[in-house]
Amino acid sequence: MAALGRDFDGIVASNALVAVDDEHDPEGATTAFERAHVTSLLTQAREHLEELDRALERLEHGKYGQCESCGTTIPPERLEVRPAATTCVTCARPDPRRSPR
Repeated sequence: MAALGRDFDGIVASNALVAVDDEHDPEGATTAFERAHVTSLLTQAREHLEELDRALERLEHGKYGQCESCGTTIPPERLEVRPAATTCVTCARPDPRRSPR
C-alpha cells in the first residue's frame, strides 16, 4: 500500500508540474488511466486489509474459521488460500436457482 501511495503521489506531482489539457494532450489519457488504475489498486488493498482485520477480530472472539452462513467449519485449505474467508465453499457458491438479471 505504501508503494502504491508513492506511485499515486508521483503521478499527481508530475501532473502538477505540467499544464495538462487532457482533451488535447496525447499523454493526458494515459496519465488519467494510470491515476485511476493506481487508485483502484489502493482501494482493493485497503478493502483486503479491512477483511484481514475483521478476520483477526473473529480469531480473537473464537469464531475464525466458522462459516457465517451455515455455522460449519471452513476447511483449512480454503483459509490457506483466502485467510479472510467468512463462508465455507458451499455457501460461497452462487445459488443456481437465482438467475442474474
